[in-house]
Amino acid sequence: MLYSCPARPWHGERREFIIFLGSATVIWPLAARAQPPQVPVTGYLSLASPESYQKQLVAFRKGLREGGFVEGENITIQYRWAKKDYNELPHLVDELLHQQVALLYATGGGKAALAAKAETSTIPIVFAFGDGDPVKDGLVASIDRPGGNVTGVIMIAGQLGPKRVQLLHEIVPNATAMHLLVNPSTAGIVEDLPATTSAVQKLGLTFKVAKASTMDEIQAAFTLMAHEQAEALIVANDVYFTTHAAEIVELVLASSRQRFIPGANM
Repeated sequence: MLYSCPARPWHGERREFIIFLGSATVIWPLAARAQPPQVPVTGYLSLASPESYQKQLVAFRKGLREGGFVEGENITIQYRWAKKDYNELPHLVDELLHQQVALLYATGGGKAALAAKAETSTIPIVFAFGDGDPVKDGLVASIDRPGGNVTGVIMIAGQLGPKRVQLLHEIVPNATAMHLLVNPSTAGIVEDLPATTSAVQKLGLTFKVAKASTMDEIQAAFTLMAHEQAEALIVANDVYFTTHAAEIVELVLASSRQRFIPGANM
């Protein structure tokens, strides 16, 4: 869903006027005429790292070009990466504000947008994420009328729990128990749980929730799931899990080897 945000002129936009007063012409000083127009600065804030966001960056720059903005020519972008550390977000927002950005783009989860909003109520903020509810987060007043200086795009990935349950059941029809790995610090997860729980119960399966918001907690959750004889796992939509996708896959593979290789310990 796309939210509308009042247009705001770029800071530093240069306007030249030639004023004719009768037969006299006002001539701008040579130094002023020789200065190139200032290029607007956009701040790019992400919880992720640049290495893990290459595909998103390609799409981001492509979208800018389609809108007539070419990085390095008529727009400058200041990038700040939290590298999976939530605590870095406020500091990075401050850095961007000191760059006098005309707009803040926050991606990589709702917490990036919340950090931006906490630091400014005047500079436009555009967010893009799929792991929360912007209204319940307090980012916008409503979907139809966001209000304030915040707008953006959200995805419905968090509401697809029942579909994930159905798909996983089709893949492993003999599984009698399902686990769901969730990040309790992610807004909206509480609202999504009932629908997922109901979908599992309709299949007559046992359902347990494992909670983790750090890498250590993720590892501990897999240890617990191993003791609980986990047979099928759904990883909830969450940007932190996405940035640690490789590590989670390794933990899944390690758990599978322990479970199915003869003589392996649980």
